[in-house]
Amino acid sequence: MFKPLYYLGCKASISDTIREAIDFVDPSHGRVCDLFAGSGAVAASMSTSRDVTSVDIQEYSRVICDAQLNPAQMSARELAAVPKEVAESATLRTLEFCLEALIELEQEAAHSAISGNPADITALIEAPPLLFSASEQGRGKLVAARKSARARLAEHNLLNSPDSTVSRYFGGLYFSFRQTAYLDAALSNASQRRGRNRNTLISAVLSTASTMVNTVGKQFAQPIRPRDKSGNIKPSIVSSAVKDRCIDAGSVHSEWMHEYATIQATGRLHEAIRGDYLEVLSRKGEEFSVLYADPPYTRDHYSRFYHVLETMCLRDEPVVTT
Repeated sequence: MFKPLYYLGCKASISDTIREAIDFVDPSHGRVCDLFAGSGAVAASMSTSRDVTSVDIQEYSRVICDAQLNPAQMSARELAAVPKEVAESATLRTLEFCLEALIELEQEAAHSAISGNPADITALIEAPPLLFSASEQGRGKLVAARKSARARLAEHNLLNSPDSTVSRYFGGLYFSFRQTAYLDAALSNASQRRGRNRNTLISAVLSTASTMVNTVGKQFAQPIRPRDKSGNIKPSIVSSAVKDRCIDAGSVHSEWMHEYATIQATGRLHEAIRGDYLEVLSRKGEEFSVLYADPPYTRDHYSRFYHVLETMCLRDEPVVTT
């Protein structure tokens, strides 16, 4: 089963059982609506035998589901060429130049951590997003590197640009800055496409981010905490951080492009909708032969687990509360 994300409550392992239950309820094989689609595991499993409508209030879900239900109209060779385009893009070169001081500092910190000195990598993880460097006080290599990055981003008109959103909001915290530069460049490349191709290319970047992210469970509910309650650095957390932050984004992206290239079109009429479930039901309910509803199990909305992916899809400037 194709699993594009590390997703809380993913039903991929029981999708066959769910499909059998849906067929029992509706043997006519009419259109099915997956009302809280998430990563699209159930919607995809039903797509070969039914027309499917996936619904979720999150944009990343719409994009991921559409990529699976309506595969890109690009050949495997064309999809495989995308990571090379990103690696050679002017956007990536510019971002790596702007973040140069931070990237070099991260490399030094990783080597120091491997040698038994985790202080520098811990400082990088604990530092606030680059977004806040404008009011930063103090001295030291980390402060200087962050100020250098902001100055260069401003010089290249990237300080408030969607081409640097991942780096400014999530660099150092969830990913290395070398990784965020690649993710931003890959999203920039994908945003220039249209239709199915665009959603597939964005989905591959989301899958890449999900593979690389340095958090507990590969989710985004909160950053890792490298210290215990007494303030001592946790060796296992630091070791995991170094491992995740040394993953090559281009290689992972290439692997995911290959995975998305294997998705076959079903020839059926599928759609992926971003919207509130009640609004969608009131507007389109009569089109559905059967509903599959798997809502969150508590009052807690799942969006907080995947807010990074949502921001990557929207490429917006979310307000940060303090």
